[in-house]
Amino acid sequence: MANLEIVRLLVLLAVSLVPTIYACGGWINQWDGPLEFECRSVHQFVSRVQSIHNNHREDRRYKMSCRNIPSYVRHCHSTSCRWTGYLNNYDDLLMYNCGRNGYINGFRSVHNNHYEDRRWRVRCCTVRGLYLHDCTHTGWTNSWDRPQYYNTPYGQITSGVLSWHKNRYEDRRWKYRICKVRKAHCTGEPIEEDFVDIPAIADRSNTAPPAVEEMSVDTSYTDVPAVEESSGDGSSADTPDISISE
Repeated sequence: MANLEIVRLLVLLAVSLVPTIYACGGWINQWDGPLEFECRSVHQFVSRVQSIHNNHREDRRYKMSCRNIPSYVRHCHSTSCRWTGYLNNYDDLLMYNCGRNGYINGFRSVHNNHYEDRRWRVRCCTVRGLYLHDCTHTGWTNSWDRPQYYNTPYGQITSGVLSWHKNRYEDRRWKYRICKVRKAHCTGEPIEEDFVDIPAIADRSNTAPPAVEEMSVDTSYTDVPAVEESSGDGSSADTPDISISE
């Protein structure tokens, strides 16, 4: 009996040392239905995204889960969170980051059967004194009509998102902005510019966007360059090479 009690205590200790990852456990949206996901705690960021595409529905279903931000940040500073407005028009580019010290804590989206696309909102959280550095964008985490699997590398935080829609496939490809975290000083000066606002975007007709020479992550809406159609094999050649300045 004593040995069983020791084993039970050891198991509880081992579980407590594993980094906490909260998952929804299943799909968080139905085909063509609204999507709403929020981490259980403001001290967590969206760390994993999985999705599958259905060519009949022309939509994706998503699974998401979260991971804790560093404990030294959680204990030093208060945290504030809020939802953005819609960040993209149907069939258009989505490009957003949560500001200098923000991280993604949730997603919301609605689907439109006419455009066969989704408009997205992001929940950003920020901790005063949290410093993100060495930020970069991932490569594309999915091909057209193919499954998506994204997992944030350990030691980094998801702070932004970039998504490109293509009418030929009625699908989106996704990149994520990831940053390393510098240890915060509890007595440091607060950072005033926590969020960068983006106004809600009115719906537009499905017209071809004009070509542009360069885009930067200034969180304002930017039209995307026109691209030539490819053979349709779902390769990266169907996606424009979007230049992002950090």
